[in-house]
Amino acid sequence: MYAVWDTGLIMHTVYAWGTYVTRLQTGWLDGRDISALEGGTPVDWATEAHRFVETAYDIPADGNLGDAYYAKMIPVVDRQLALGGVRLAHVLTDALRNADSCH
Repeated sequence: MYAVWDTGLIMHTVYAWGTYVTRLQTGWLDGRDISALEGGTPVDWATEAHRFVETAYDIPADGNLGDAYYAKMIPVVDRQLALGGVRLAHVLTDALRNADSCH
């Protein structure tokens, strides 16, 4: 399952990481309130992400992850990666904001 979620779902959708990033920027993130997405704490974010764990393992009885599984799960992957990118950028910006004063 790790291979499916780490790369398989994305590669099933697009074949280049740069294209996928553009897809997130112009698709999932477009028009969203970034400051609202940055809200909360890492614990809040982990709790929020945990809701999708049960969904990820909702696989057909025959174990075949066909097009229906990909179609159902790629929106989850898109959402989680977009949120992860926004939130990581926010955390890094906050952490590095006063970096010059540490010298």
